[in-house]
Amino acid sequence: FLSITDIIIHRNCYFSRGKTMENMDYYSHGIDYANAIPRFLGKEDLYFDFLRKFIASNSFHELKPAIESNDADKVFEIAHSLKGVTGNLSLYRLNQLLIPFTESVRNKDNCLEAKELFPQLEEEYQQTICYLTSIL
Repeated sequence: FLSITDIIIHRNCYFSRGKTMENMDYYSHGIDYANAIPRFLGKEDLYFDFLRKFIASNSFHELKPAIESNDADKVFEIAHSLKGVTGNLSLYRLNQLLIPFTESVRNKDNCLEAKELFPQLEEEYQQTICYLTSIL
Protein backbone atom coordinates (compact mmCIF):
# COMPACT_ATOMS: atom_id res chain seq x y z
CA PHE A 1 0.00 0.00 0.00
CA LEU A 2 1.38 3.40 -1.00
CA SER A 3 0.96 6.54 1.05
CA ILE A 4 0.15 9.88 -0.54
CA THR A 5 3.78 10.92 -0.18
CA ASP A 6 4.84 7.87 -2.19
CA ILE A 7 2.70 8.94 -5.11
CA ILE A 8 3.71 11.61 -7.57
CA ILE A 9 1.12 13.13 -9.88
CA HIS A 10 2.51 14.43 -13.15
CA ARG A 11 0.48 15.25 -16.28
CA ASN A 12 -2.50 13.20 -15.13
CA CYS A 13 -0.52 10.02 -14.64
CA TYR A 14 0.45 8.32 -11.41
CA PHE A 15 3.61 6.43 -10.61
CA SER A 16 5.27 5.29 -7.43
CA ARG A 17 8.64 6.51 -6.27
CA GLY A 18 11.20 4.35 -4.56
CA LYS A 19 10.58 1.05 -6.34
CA THR A 20 13.60 -0.84 -7.55
CA MET A 21 13.95 -1.97 -11.16
CA GLU A 22 13.64 -5.59 -10.04
CA ASN A 23 10.16 -5.20 -8.58
CA MET A 24 8.65 -2.81 -11.15
CA ASP A 25 5.43 -4.00 -12.71
CA TYR A 26 6.29 -3.06 -16.28
CA TYR A 27 3.55 -5.12 -17.90
CA SER A 28 0.70 -3.23 -16.23
CA HIS A 29 2.20 -0.08 -17.77
CA GLY A 30 2.19 -1.45 -21.31
CA ILE A 31 5.75 -2.77 -21.40
CA ASP A 32 6.49 -6.42 -22.04
CA TYR A 33 9.90 -6.34 -20.39
CA ALA A 34 10.35 -10.13 -20.50
CA ASN A 35 9.83 -10.13 -24.26
CA ALA A 36 12.05 -7.10 -24.86
CA ILE A 37 15.17 -8.03 -22.92
CA PRO A 38 16.24 -10.93 -25.20
CA ARG A 39 16.16 -8.50 -28.16
CA PHE A 40 18.75 -6.44 -26.30
CA LEU A 41 21.01 -9.42 -25.58
CA GLY A 42 19.79 -9.57 -22.00
CA LYS A 43 21.34 -6.17 -21.30
CA GLU A 44 18.93 -4.05 -19.28
CA ASP A 45 21.12 -0.91 -19.60
CA LEU A 46 21.05 -1.20 -23.39
CA TYR A 47 17.26 -1.60 -23.34
CA PHE A 48 16.90 1.42 -21.05
CA ASP A 49 19.19 3.45 -23.32
CA PHE A 50 16.84 2.74 -26.23
CA LEU A 51 13.81 3.62 -24.10
CA ARG A 52 15.48 6.96 -23.27
CA LYS A 53 16.02 7.55 -26.99
CA PHE A 54 12.34 6.82 -27.57
CA ILE A 55 11.39 9.39 -24.91
CA ALA A 56 13.69 11.99 -26.49
CA SER A 57 12.40 11.39 -30.02
CA ASN A 58 10.11 13.95 -31.63
CA SER A 59 8.50 11.48 -34.04
CA PHE A 60 5.21 11.19 -32.18
CA HIS A 61 4.87 14.97 -31.98
CA GLU A 62 5.07 15.18 -35.77
CA LEU A 63 1.87 13.12 -36.12
CA LYS A 64 -0.67 15.74 -35.09
CA PRO A 65 0.46 18.44 -37.56
CA ALA A 66 0.57 15.83 -40.34
CA ILE A 67 -2.98 14.71 -39.48
CA GLU A 68 -4.21 18.29 -39.34
CA SER A 69 -2.72 19.00 -42.77
CA ASN A 70 -4.36 15.79 -44.05
CA ASP A 71 -0.99 14.44 -45.23
CA ALA A 72 -1.78 10.71 -45.21
CA ASP A 73 1.61 9.77 -46.65
CA LYS A 74 3.47 11.61 -43.89
CA VAL A 75 1.17 10.18 -41.21
CA PHE A 76 1.75 6.69 -42.58
CA GLU A 77 5.53 7.17 -42.66
CA ILE A 78 5.66 8.37 -39.05
CA ALA A 79 3.13 5.84 -37.73
CA HIS A 80 4.79 2.92 -39.52
CA SER A 81 8.15 3.88 -38.02
CA LEU A 82 6.64 4.24 -34.54
CA LYS A 83 4.91 0.89 -34.92
CA GLY A 84 8.28 -0.76 -35.60
CA VAL A 85 10.04 1.01 -32.75
CA THR A 86 7.30 0.28 -30.20
CA GLY A 87 7.25 -3.35 -31.35
CA ASN A 88 11.00 -3.70 -30.89
CA LEU A 89 10.84 -2.01 -27.49
CA SER A 90 7.86 -4.20 -26.53
CA LEU A 91 5.70 -1.19 -25.69
CA TYR A 92 2.77 -3.44 -26.44
CA ARG A 93 -0.16 -1.14 -25.67
CA LEU A 94 1.19 1.63 -27.85
CA ASN A 95 2.06 -0.90 -30.54
CA GLN A 96 -1.43 -2.41 -30.52
CA LEU A 97 -2.92 1.06 -31.03
CA LEU A 98 -0.43 1.92 -33.77
CA ILE A 99 -1.37 -1.12 -35.87
CA PRO A 100 -4.90 0.05 -36.79
CA PHE A 101 -3.73 3.67 -36.80
CA THR A 102 -1.07 2.88 -39.41
CA GLU A 103 -3.54 0.86 -41.47
CA SER A 104 -6.02 3.74 -41.37
CA VAL A 105 -3.72 5.76 -43.65
CA ARG A 106 -2.07 3.01 -45.68
CA ASN A 107 -2.78 3.71 -49.37
CA LYS A 108 -5.27 6.44 -48.45
CA ASP A 109 -5.52 10.03 -49.59
CA ASN A 110 -6.96 11.38 -46.32
CA CYS A 111 -6.58 11.14 -42.58
CA LEU A 112 -10.23 10.95 -41.51
CA GLU A 113 -9.97 7.61 -39.72
CA ALA A 114 -6.57 8.46 -38.24
CA LYS A 115 -8.05 11.67 -36.83
CA GLU A 116 -10.65 9.57 -34.98
CA LEU A 117 -8.06 7.12 -33.64
CA PHE A 118 -5.49 9.73 -32.62
CA PRO A 119 -6.90 10.84 -29.21
CA GLN A 120 -6.68 7.32 -27.74
CA LEU A 121 -3.20 6.85 -29.21
CA GLU A 122 -2.07 10.21 -27.84
CA GLU A 123 -3.37 9.41 -24.36
CA GLU A 124 -1.56 6.06 -24.29
CA TYR A 125 1.61 7.70 -25.58
CA GLN A 126 1.49 10.32 -22.80
CA GLN A 127 0.91 7.68 -20.12
CA THR A 128 3.75 5.54 -21.47
CA ILE A 129 6.16 8.47 -21.63
CA CYS A 130 5.19 9.56 -18.13
CA TYR A 131 5.81 6.07 -16.74
CA LEU A 132 9.10 5.63 -18.61
CA THR A 133 10.31 9.02 -17.42
CA SER A 134 9.53 8.02 -13.85
CA ILE A 135 11.61 4.84 -13.94
CA LEU A 136 14.58 5.85 -16.10
